[in-house]
Amino acid sequence: PVRRCRGAHGRGLPGTRLPCPPASMPIAATPPQPIIRPPFTQFVAGGIAGGTAAAATTPLDVVKTRLQLEGLGSATRYQTMSVIPVMRRIAGEEGAAALWSGWRPRVLFNAPAAAICWGVYETCKTFLAGDDVADQA
Repeated sequence: PVRRCRGAHGRGLPGTRLPCPPASMPIAATPPQPIIRPPFTQFVAGGIAGGTAAAATTPLDVVKTRLQLEGLGSATRYQTMSVIPVMRRIAGEEGAAALWSGWRPRVLFNAPAAAICWGVYETCKTFLAGDDVADQA
């Protein structure tokens, strides 16, 4: 096949001042192959991600729960529905540690759930795409 490489002045790559690549170098790069990870890796990664997300969002969950229970089982009344002022009040009255109360049960519940969810999703995605972990070995 004839290989043409002409730029703005009849030499080099079109639209640039770069010289033509050698004939042995392909002009269009081949698309990268997807990295297929074994199912165990997907489950572990999902569990770590889910546990981390659950721990990081615990203060928001504490505020949400406090606002939901306002007036039902608690004498505490928050004069606002905004997250930041309620967070400041909880931290001011009970200490910052109160915002992190219940983080362990949240992580212990969400980590396995996320592991199963993402592990099954990624495994099914790989299976349905027709890729095989053994093909990359």
